[in-house]
Amino acid sequence: MKKYRRDFLWCGVLLLLPVVFFAPVVLGNRTLLPADVLYQFQPYRALRQVAPHNPLLGDLVLENYAWKHLLITAFHTRQLPLWDPYIFAGHPFLANGQHSGLYPLTWLFFILPPTRAFGVFLALQLGWAGIAMYVLERVWGARRLGALLAGITFQFSGFLIASAVHPMIVATAAWLPLLLAAVELTARRAEVAGQRTALPWALLGAMALGLQSLAGHAEALYLSLLVMVAYAAWRLVTASLKEGWRTMRGAALSLALMFTLGLGLGAVQLLPLYEVAGSSFRQGAASLSQVLGWAYPKRRLIAFLVPNFFGNPAHHAFRDVFSGEMVRATVNAYGQPIGAFYWGLKNYVEGAAYVGILPLLLAGIAVWRPPHTRRWWKSPVAFLTVLSLFALGCIFGTPIYALVYHLPFFSQSHTPFRWVFPLTVALAALAGLGATTVIEMRERGGGEQPRGVRRVLLFDTAPNLVTWVAAAAMWSGGVGLMGLWLSRLSYPALAPEVERVFHALAGADRAFPDARAFYSYLFPWLQAAAVFLLSAG
Repeated sequence: MKKYRRDFLWCGVLLLLPVVFFAPVVLGNRTLLPADVLYQFQPYRALRQVAPHNPLLGDLVLENYAWKHLLITAFHTRQLPLWDPYIFAGHPFLANGQHSGLYPLTWLFFILPPTRAFGVFLALQLGWAGIAMYVLERVWGARRLGALLAGITFQFSGFLIASAVHPMIVATAAWLPLLLAAVELTARRAEVAGQRTALPWALLGAMALGLQSLAGHAEALYLSLLVMVAYAAWRLVTASLKEGWRTMRGAALSLALMFTLGLGLGAVQLLPLYEVAGSSFRQGAASLSQVLGWAYPKRRLIAFLVPNFFGNPAHHAFRDVFSGEMVRATVNAYGQPIGAFYWGLKNYVEGAAYVGILPLLLAGIAVWRPPHTRRWWKSPVAFLTVLSLFALGCIFGTPIYALVYHLPFFSQSHTPFRWVFPLTVALAALAGLGATTVIEMRERGGGEQPRGVRRVLLFDTAPNLVTWVAAAAMWSGGVGLMGLWLSRLSYPALAPEVERVFHALAGADRAFPDARAFYSYLFPWLQAAAVFLLSAG
């Protein structure tokens, strides 16, 4: 236990960070429930005219709160909530699963008021997501600092934080890193010591998969299974090329046991869900071309660096960069009323893909400078790189999405953008491995690294890749920051060009009153990206 004492310490930090971040709703007197959304609907609308702070959060109170309320009522009346009588003529409730009623952590709602339980549930699940990523990184050989950074990147990623409106997505997604760790340990132990030694890890993975099956989001579970199966197959193929198929037979059987037993443990939820989904109107309701139309537009790439480049539905005012006065959302350039500054072509929650600039740089280092081995393609970096590229292809609606659209049960999924989940896992894991690469290169390089940095900053030769990346980030951030402020000082001369860009960008003139407001809104977000790039370098 002494050997892992520091690992337990960092896992405790990862569990505590979301609690601190969400302290107002975990320990304070606030709640995650967006009650103001109810004033959009009768009878509340007749009582008071209130514009919701963020209407995108409505699902949390319109669906999740109602589901939890039905569960709590059934718990106190000792009834099994098989049926929900409150929507139209009623519909199956327990079979649908999105209520997470069979998930162990849902017991929080039976002992805490729902207004507090949502915050505690989310904070604990995000803490678990960070710990699961930390464990995966350590299994893959990452240093503690790299594993810690990967855990923080994953638990505070744009995908998970924006999914607070969907607790079942957060609860399901949090398990994938641990499941990949279980696949790795099962295959490794079977490869080295035989099938019997791999059995405990296979059982651990089965328990984790069973719990994930109960978490409540079938699509995130399906994506997790696809990633797990792909990693297991990749792991078996690469190992068999070295050890031979006979040696890996035990690993294949252990992994098959993990998947079978894990899905069997979740069958109490999965089998009724399968029966209900078979009669869903979503079955074949959209063609492949229609689904691809709901993918990320290409311009969404900039949101990986500047998450609020396209605005935010919760931003109702901003400070004018010229006068310092507050500009409130009233009307757009066409005189039409607006309630917030948002001009993205994708729903903000669906388009949340930000993981941070430093993690992206470290992920790039991991890809371009893999561990020192002749067979780089056998390292986790190779798998994560391919997974990232495949996920990007799905997210942006390339023809590659057809490979998964025609899989069984996937025709009900109209969300290619949901592949941001596997992409986030891959980028966070690559960031941890990249940090490990930096640490090891510094250890090998000794005291020559500072001289190398100075030489690159003076446009001289670089001793290694890390120095090049650091210098490129610092120069890019510094030049970007300088250029941004020069544009601010010379805005009168640039105003016609800003006006042209303002009307050329689809949606911008429908979210801002004029080009000056558009420029003022973007200025602090572009400045933050430049500062983050500079500091990351």
